[in-house]
Amino acid sequence: MTAAASLHQVDRASLSFDCAVIDHHALDEAGSDSGRILAQFEPVVFLANSAAHPLAASSFRTVTKPTLGSALSDAVRAAIAARDAT
Repeated sequence: MTAAASLHQVDRASLSFDCAVIDHHALDEAGSDSGRILAQFEPVVFLANSAAHPLAASSFRTVTKPTLGSALSDAVRAAIAARDAT
């Protein structure tokens, strides 16, 4: 597992990962680049305050806060399984 407080701290090209978990606040400064960033780190489990977040459709799955727990674990497992299936 790799954790970063900001997407600016992550060099996608040097990382090997099965799934990214990105909070919507991490994309606050990205503006119109948000969709490109989500595509760059796919599959993405997106954490948002609402399932209707404008970027929800660009992620593998959106999990709403603050109730994460098993919903987050299940979403990560499903994203990894979907990636392995392709």
